[in-house]
This record gives sequence, structure tokens and C-alpha cells, in this order.
Amino acid sequence: MSSIDLIDIAALIVTFICGVTAVVLVWMVTILIRTINELRAFISDLRAKAIPVVEDMQGTVTRANTELNRIQGMVGRVDQISVTVDRASRLAYRAFAPPLVKYMSWMSGIRRFVKSMRGKSGK
Repeated sequence: MSSIDLIDIAALIVTFICGVTAVVLVWMVTILIRTINELRAFISDLRAKAIPVVEDMQGTVTRANTELNRIQGMVGRVDQISVTVDRASRLAYRAFAPPLVKYMSWMSGIRRFVKSMRGKSGK
């Protein structure tokens, strides 16, 4: 009889441990299900808020690209104008420099002549 009593006690202990383990597992699964539901709600909220932001960012990037293309065109035109002005200034220099030098030397000659005439008439 005593061996039956030990087996019965061992069976009761094992049954009790299995019952406690089952209760703990059910409790953990319940917590896990709650956490998953909260995570799903968070992800849904995040999607609802993030999608409009991403769409707005796409529109902003598109507008920025358009502006960059426009500015690149303006820079290209400014470069062309710069080249044109440079060519025009070289042409103006070539056109006006020789006559201007001649005019300046002619005026210098006239001044010398006037000075020399004043000097002779003053003596």
C-alpha cells in the first residue's frame, strides 16, 4: 500500500505542476494576444498618418525638381549672356581703343602746342 500512496502523491504533484503550467501558459498567451492587438492598432494608426506625409513629401520633391530644372535653365541663360557680354566688350574695346588712343595723343599734342605758344607769347 505504501508504494501506491507514493505513486498517487507523485501523480498529484505532476498533475498540479501541469495545471499551474497550463494556467501560466494561458495567461502568457492572453498577454501576447493583447500585445498583438495593440501592435496592430498602432500599425494601422501609423499607416493612416504616414501615407499622407509620404504623399506630401512626394509632391514636395516633384516641385523641388521642377524648380531645380527651371533654375538650371536660368543658369544656362546667364552663362550665355555672360559669354555674349564678354564678346561685346572685347568688340567694343577693339572698336574704340585705337581711336581713343589717337584722340588722347592728339589732345596731348594740342596741349603741348598751347603751352609752347603761351610760353613764346609770354616772353
